[in-house]
Amino acid sequence: MKHSRQEQAIALAGILQACRCVELLASQGQCDKAWEQPLFDSLFIFDAADTPSVYGGVHNLRPGLTLLLDLMRGQNTHNLSGIANLSMNALVVQKLLAQDNDMLSVLASRLSHIDKHSDMYENDEALQRAIAGIYQDTLSNLSFRIKVAGQVTLLQRDDIAQHIRALLLCAVRSAMLWRQLGGRRWHLILNKGALIKAAEQLLRG
Repeated sequence: MKHSRQEQAIALAGILQACRCVELLASQGQCDKAWEQPLFDSLFIFDAADTPSVYGGVHNLRPGLTLLLDLMRGQNTHNLSGIANLSMNALVVQKLLAQDNDMLSVLASRLSHIDKHSDMYENDEALQRAIAGIYQDTLSNLSFRIKVAGQVTLLQRDDIAQHIRALLLCAVRSAMLWRQLGGRRWHLILNKGALIKAAEQLLRG
């Protein structure tokens, strides 16, 4: 089945938006809840009607789509280098994950368990800790680990570290969607023009 460039742009925007949230947490200790909530929600969308529905609609990915355009156009590249590196690392982790059926099964099972028992988590922080626990027990054991740069005092805080791990799982989830939609790393170079056009159309939409 052939997937559209718009669908691929949506998945890429999900990766970038998650990585932007990680960067903000690591450098400033906070990020916009409106940016991260659709990403957390995407972890529990197991059978979406279409690609935008994974994130509750394209409007929830406007920050990620803007980042995608800036990167594809080569704008503000110095400030975006950290996000770009994190995103590439998320793609590497996803590729390793795709080769580990046991780990994929554990991930699916534990996310399903959280979804079925969501009433157990009294607030967002408790839910994020549960998601972070999944990341720590699975993806952090792969041969390649995502390294996050930032302020040491922030990264040493347990709440920030857990929040970041939860968002990294979101980034890998979007990377998985990108692969499922036929996305490949070489597309970022050879299909740059088509991805730019797709992101522009989505932002205008």
